Amino acid sequence: MIDLNNFYSGGYFLLRANKPDWPQLKTDLLPEKIISLSLCICPRLEIYWGWIPGNPEAALEFGIPQEKLDEFLLWCKAEYQTDLELTSMFYSTAAARRFIQRFLPDTTNLYLIGAGLPKELEVKDWREFGEGEIIGIEKRIEKYLPLENSGDILGFEVISFEYQDLAHSWLCGSLHQTMCELFGFHPNKFLVEGKYKAKD
Repeated sequence: MIDLNNFYSGGYFLLRANKPDWPQLKTDLLPEKIISLSLCICPRLEIYWGWIPGNPEAALEFGIPQEKLDEFLLWCKAEYQTDLELTSMFYSTAAARRFIQRFLPDTTNLYLIGAGLPKELEVKDWREFGEGEIIGIEKRIEKYLPLENSGDILGFEVISFEYQDLAHSWLCGSLHQTMCELFGFHPNKFLVEGKYKAKD
């Protein structure tokens, strides 16, 4: 069982469950839809969609209604700073829920995900750069805040961190299959127990 007290909050993110048509994802290790913080796999709300030149098409594809698009683009200019830190991290679940209520009437496959960094990793030099200004997820983690204790614990994801944002997941390659074969753990909590076993 995962104990949230063993993690520091890395913020909260809005994403749409998805499953790209990749050969490495065609396995019974994975469910029909995947929940991942990797932008390669799941569309995730990004503030720069509303900047110049921006990407309003991505906002529409994510589910911002056409009639709300101008309001969303204005929100991205400055108002977002109350609830969201660069580039996609909400400060709290309440802030993300306010955004959903205002801009996302269609919640099909929409997930509000809390990300946490294990405390034992935080004490090591995990940061991308050792010096300079920190923003976003790094700044959040260095406040040593707990994850909000609500919702369902989904498990963990092996994901990289670059350019001050979450990047590739272990699902972007075929690492999840190898990890299952070697160590017996897998990304799908609904997998039938005992079907996959670690190698001796």
